[in-house]
Formats: sequence, C-alpha cells, structure tokens
Amino acid sequence: ANARDLDAARASGLAPALLDRLALSDKAIATMVEGLRQIVALPDPIGEISNMKFRPSGIQVGQMRVPLGVIGIIYEARPNVTVDVIALSLKSGNAAFLRGGKEIRRSNIALVRFILQALMDAGLGKIIPGDAIKYIKSTDRRYIDEMLKLHQYIDMIIPRGGAALHQHRGGVVPGGGEPRERQRQRDRAAVPGPEIDDLTHHVVIAQPAAAVLAALDRDLVGPVERDQP
Repeated sequence: ANARDLDAARASGLAPALLDRLALSDKAIATMVEGLRQIVALPDPIGEISNMKFRPSGIQVGQMRVPLGVIGIIYEARPNVTVDVIALSLKSGNAAFLRGGKEIRRSNIALVRFILQALMDAGLGKIIPGDAIKYIKSTDRRYIDEMLKLHQYIDMIIPRGGAALHQHRGGVVPGGGEPRERQRQRDRAAVPGPEIDDLTHHVVIAQPAAAVLAALDRDLVGPVERDQP
C-alpha cells in the first residue's frame, strides 16, 4: 500500500522531501512503535479527580477527567499521525474519526486495518470495538465539510495542516459559540442507544461513532476492507 502511494506521489510530481515524509521505511516504523510504547507508559487520564472542595451545604465537589466522546481529526499526509492520534484517542477513552491527506490514503487505510487487527489479537475487541476507529476513505473534500457539520455526533474537531485547512469555511467547528452541554441536551434524542453523557464515562464510545457513519455515505465511510485499490 505504501509503495503504491509513493508511486502515485512521484507520478504527480511531489517534491522529494515530501516523498520522504510519506515513506514507511523500517526507521519510520520503528519510530512509530516507540511512540506507541511511550503512549502506553503514560498514566491513565480517565477518572482522575482533582480540586475537591466542600460546599456550604456540606457536599464535596470536584473535577473528574472523562472522555470527550468522538474526536474528528483532519490532518496532512503523514502516516505517523494516523498511528499517533488513534493511540492517543484510545488512551483517553475517545473514538477517533479520521481524514488524512490524499497522498497517503492507501497507507492510512492499511495502518487502521493493522491497528484494529492488533486490538483483536490482544483480546481487546470486546472492550474497544471497530466502530471506535473510523477512517474516511474518500479523498473528496466535501466529506470534510460534512464532518464539520455533524455537531450532534462529533464532540471535537482537530485540524492539522496548513493555513488553507484552518481557514476552511465549509462548516462550523462543533461547539462554536454554544456550550457543549446545551448542545447535548438539545441533540440527545438524535443519538441512538445510551445517552451521550452516560457514554462519556466509558472507554467505549461506539454509538456516537455509529451515528456518524449513519450520517455519511457508508460506501465511502465504513469498515476498512482487506483489499483496497
């Protein structure tokens, strides 16, 4: 998959420096593996309670770290980012909804497939279902517009890349100008299954991710097939 991406990039006239960034060499893979080990070694952020205080009524309140829910990440053609954001999302108990650069599409799809298989091989398939990681296979930019409009399903959008992406006006970043809790109260009925607020206290955020898939074209956003063109 990576070789085919590199061939297509060369044919399109991509600069040598950018080609190096796309290549999944042995060194690049070793660097990604080391990054994964570092993420695994990080303390679990979920459930940590801080700033406990007594209120005048006598009750004790504080802040507890919980997952955000579904995180949409739009990023440039860097295969290592695919691995990093999936690992960080799962470590923090969130679902990851990804759209990477078109130049590395085949490689990204293969990486997502390998990660899902690794989770199953490690016995984590029941804890972290496949719907917790989704990759938009299409390179059509209109799917970026659609992602930015799915306020009731995607809790946060993280755009990586150049100025053109950050200035994109195709949609509105979820939460823009409106408290997220108010959005959740308004949109809760639109999400099938358990309530969103209940889901944010669990590692598995499968229902909102499934709702995102229902809102987009399943032919282009769905399970990663084993054979990709």
